[in-house]
Amino acid sequence: MSDNSWIRFRDEFAIIPHRILPIAFFSLKALEKEMIVKERNRIKKERARPSSVVAELQVPEKVSRLEQGVESTLREVEGIYKRLRTEYEKNKSQGLDLYRFIVDRRDYGKTVQNVFHLSFLLKDGKAACHCDADHQPVIVPLDSQSAEGTARKTEFVFCLSYLEWQEILKLLDEEDGRQGSS
Repeated sequence: MSDNSWIRFRDEFAIIPHRILPIAFFSLKALEKEMIVKERNRIKKERARPSSVVAELQVPEKVSRLEQGVESTLREVEGIYKRLRTEYEKNKSQGLDLYRFIVDRRDYGKTVQNVFHLSFLLKDGKAACHCDADHQPVIVPLDSQSAEGTARKTEFVFCLSYLEWQEILKLLDEEDGRQGSS
């Protein structure tokens, strides 16, 4: 077709109102019937099972898996707390650079986990985060006595995307290079 033919074709059919394609009711109804039959068969099978089998099918292991997850998180939080105290003592009781403490230079996922576990320490009053004189976030461990004495609750919002993590790695490497050359 020539260009003029296409234009004439467009002009002739542009005045016809656009129609919505009909829905294939038959295939939809057949699908609905098939689903209804499957559901009825499933219900019949469940009713036919003895009650002891139904009791066995209930999922108590999910609860145990949840408890294991909570225990594992608590172990990780305690591990972070011990590491925080050790690093704090090595640093002569000076606040630790938050980024150096939580960033895993090999794994972004581990860094996110570190932030997650550190959040529990902050929430429970076992650690505190504040800005130093250079306006950089530092973290310090708190002992149980000072944690009980602090009635003041603060919130610390922390956002760390993958790109920000990569940028922090570059900055930490630059700082390490400068410290190594001095």
